[in-house]
Amino acid sequence: MSNRLAHESSLYLRQHEANPVHWWPWCDEAFAEAKAKDKPVLVSVGYSSCHWCHVMARESFEQAWVADLMNQHFVCIKVDREERPEVDKLMMDAVQMIQGHGGWPLNCFCLPDGRPFFGGTYFPPEDRGHGQVPWPQLLMRVSDFYHRNKSELAANADAIAQNLTHLTRAPDADGSAPSPEDLIAAARRICEQHDDTFGGFGAAPKFPAPHTLNFLLGLRGAAAVESDRALASRIDAVLTITLGSMARGGLFDQVGGGFHRYCVDRDWTVPHFEKMLYDNAQLLGTYAEAWARYRDPLYADVCAETVGWLLREMRTSNGLFAASLDADTDHHEGTTYVWTAPEVAAALGDEAFAFAQAYGLSDKGNFEGKNIPKLKGDHAARVRFAGARAKLLALRDRRPQPARDDKNLLSWNALVVGNLAKAAWIFDRKDWSELALETEANLWARFALGDGDGLRSVAHGDKVTLEGNLSDYAWFAEAELALAEGLVRQCRARRQLLAAPRLRPDPDALRGHALGARVRGPFHRVRRPVQERPERRGPCLGRHRALRPRPCDGEVGRRLGCTARRPERRCEDRATRPSLSARLPRRRARHERLRRGTSWQACQPTPTTSTAKGRARARATLSCWGWSSSRPSATRNASTGRTGSGSPCSFRSSWSWPGWPCRS
Repeated sequence: MSNRLAHESSLYLRQHEANPVHWWPWCDEAFAEAKAKDKPVLVSVGYSSCHWCHVMARESFEQAWVADLMNQHFVCIKVDREERPEVDKLMMDAVQMIQGHGGWPLNCFCLPDGRPFFGGTYFPPEDRGHGQVPWPQLLMRVSDFYHRNKSELAANADAIAQNLTHLTRAPDADGSAPSPEDLIAAARRICEQHDDTFGGFGAAPKFPAPHTLNFLLGLRGAAAVESDRALASRIDAVLTITLGSMARGGLFDQVGGGFHRYCVDRDWTVPHFEKMLYDNAQLLGTYAEAWARYRDPLYADVCAETVGWLLREMRTSNGLFAASLDADTDHHEGTTYVWTAPEVAAALGDEAFAFAQAYGLSDKGNFEGKNIPKLKGDHAARVRFAGARAKLLALRDRRPQPARDDKNLLSWNALVVGNLAKAAWIFDRKDWSELALETEANLWARFALGDGDGLRSVAHGDKVTLEGNLSDYAWFAEAELALAEGLVRQCRARRQLLAAPRLRPDPDALRGHALGARVRGPFHRVRRPVQERPERRGPCLGRHRALRPRPCDGEVGRRLGCTARRPERRCEDRATRPSLSARLPRRRARHERLRRGTSWQACQPTPTTSTAKGRARARATLSCWGWSSSRPSATRNASTGRTGSGSPCSFRSSWSWPGWPCRS
């Protein structure tokens, strides 16, 4: 026998359609039923990949005698928190106010008008100690109290409602931004809560907290922090310890890529095995920005493998990404992801012992007698065992797999688009940029209403339901801004070069404008000169990247009207990068063409026809930037230390153009 959830599209709701509980979906009719029968409302919130949601369903909701108590005394509503984040937020805030903590499954008791008055998370079916009230006993207590002390419950519900309203209002909501002192104080407070031994913030369980890490990353480049070396060093330590611990631990799937939900222990060994789209989307952007600052190759590996996991396991047939992977496989948590020593030995042969040492595998295991791989060696060991991990992944793919929730959420897919675009221009990955653009186009096609009357929020295949909420609009806007920034960074150089002689004859004015240096305060970004940076071979970072003279093609060029082809000049694998001696003849040839006054496109691998008009335009552009097209003199330039003050290598300022064949 099925209940009212049988016709719902949500996977989580359909998981409960066969329960003997008379579940309602979230709707006005359910509250009307509660008012008519004078019953309190039970709102049970969860999601399809939640392990403890499955546990409580098996122990209580599927048991006929427990369901009879729920049906007799309550109007029961089941809510998918991913579909209705506004309902989840309201109930979660109420439960956290009552209990001091929250989580899922979330069970909140409300008056017939929807105001919450009591709630909690997981409740066992019988008394197991630990101060947890058994679920059947709690049901009877709440129902009895409701009918005997209805006025007292109403007063309690009013107090909770007032507190919830107060929480939505900032105490000093006068429209002003936080002061630099406020931001510095916040950073210091965050750093005080850091676990300097294992990384992360606070005690177990530990969550990755990408918003906190992004705040510290953004603040780290500010002048106010740069001038305080003690604080700067402390933020560096917090970021590198935490990001490294998460990337090496069980939180990150060492075999297949992607991050699990959180870890139940202090040292990031045992994860809660579900994988959520929004966690991975945000952490992709966090690790990309961390690589931009610290250049740890482990961060780059994390980004690449996370994108690979998204494409391999999370992409749906409509070009969007699924919401989550379940924590359980065949009703057992983590079955797909753990390994025994014999399994590893059979898969890897002679390589098994060295792999086990590098990834902390043992006969005893670190999770219920089995092993969760956790990188113990350095990054070189990780590179060495890339083939071994591929073998284990192929073997793992033949196991039973966790269920996937195929619904597409506009907000979470928008997070993927924005952070994928950010990672694309940081790592100079054209394929990631194209993937972000394709996903963004699919979002418009799927969720935008044809009459321009707003956005929808949830898609189940071809069926799109529910009106867009604030997170949908906000994160979609952020995604569009991230895409626009990446496109502008790729194409602005060519357009500014062509416009520079007639629009901005002063190179210092052009540079200051492009770098955002017109307004300089205590939180403007501090960039060291290019010559002082220890790493020069990766993609150039920072705002001066916007001036790279690199035209583009494909979708990027079509959108911004850039027709010149973008040459593929950067080697993705540095091991295959040509040696300096092999590159010198090509560089000398480019310098010679530039010295003779040919167009800047002639310095690229794809040659262009050199005309008199092109030579004149190039000479005007080079003159504007302080470069001479005349034959160099034999004197040594004091600022550059190079021979020939008129050569293309001499420049008025210590700042140099990244991406050009010669840098001062």
